Amino acid sequence: MFITMRDVMSAATRLNLVGPLGAAVLQHHIAPISEAILNQCKDLLVEEACLNCSFA
Repeated sequence: MFITMRDVMSAATRLNLVGPLGAAVLQHHIAPISEAILNQCKDLLVEEACLNCSFA
């Protein structure tokens, strides 16, 4: 989860949406939330965790 969050922050920095220091602060603030989400979802099966959207 940490690496995915870091990749998103890196992409936002490259796209000039946030500066490097802003990305570090944002990552620090988001870390506890992402840990809570991970703890809630870690026991789900793939079929339960994925979302699907049909365009009917």
